Amino acid sequence: MGEYLAWGDIFTGKDPLFCPPVEEIGVVQPIQIFVNYVKKHPDKLEDHLPIVLGWSFQSAYPCTDDYFIKLVN
Repeated sequence: MGEYLAWGDIFTGKDPLFCPPVEEIGVVQPIQIFVNYVKKHPDKLEDHLPIVLGWSFQSAYPCTDDYFIKLVN
C-alpha cells in the first residue's frame, strides 16, 4: 500500500510524502512504525488517522535523492 501511495504521487507530479523501502517489509513493521511514532508524539492522536499514518511513514521512510537515483538505475 505504501508503495502504491508513493508511486501515485510520483505519477501525478507530486512529491511523495514518504518513500517506501525497495525490499519487502511485511505486515508487522508498518504497525510498529505507527505505534512508535504515536508513543513519541502522543499529541498527534488528535489528528485524523490517515494523516498520522502518513507522518509516521514519512519519519521512517523519508524521500532522499539516493532513493530516486536507485529507482532510475
